[in-house]
Amino acid sequence: MAETRSILIAAFLCLVSAWSTSAQQPLRWGADPSGGAPYVYTDPANPDRYIGYEKEMVDALAAAMNRRPEFVPSDWQTLVSALQRNSFDVIVNGLEPTGDRAQQILFSKPYYIFQLQLTVRADDNRISSLADCKNHVVATLGNLPSSC
Repeated sequence: MAETRSILIAAFLCLVSAWSTSAQQPLRWGADPSGGAPYVYTDPANPDRYIGYEKEMVDALAAAMNRRPEFVPSDWQTLVSALQRNSFDVIVNGLEPTGDRAQQILFSKPYYIFQLQLTVRADDNRISSLADCKNHVVATLGNLPSSC
């Protein structure tokens, strides 16, 4: 009976040890903090800290996994290659699943839906549709599809 108790205690200690080890294992996440609010950005009140919607999401995910979140600031252009190099475990940065990217990495279900919108000055009647942009200078964000 004492031998069975010793085996059970040893098994319990192994489980507790495994649990505490996973709790200490970080969930490393990569994002480009220069994208700004509301996603992930430098806290204006504390420049050594990051805040934002995506950070809060990762904090909740890490807590559910019993892991400690660890932010790895990265350049937008290198997020995919940094993930492939194991610089972090997951990208949480609104990375759109383009065909090329989908061949390189796995994507989760979307947590945020983003749509492009054509925006012009209220007093400019020349442009009312995307087709009207032809032969005009158009500004877009980097790495987004553009047909103008």
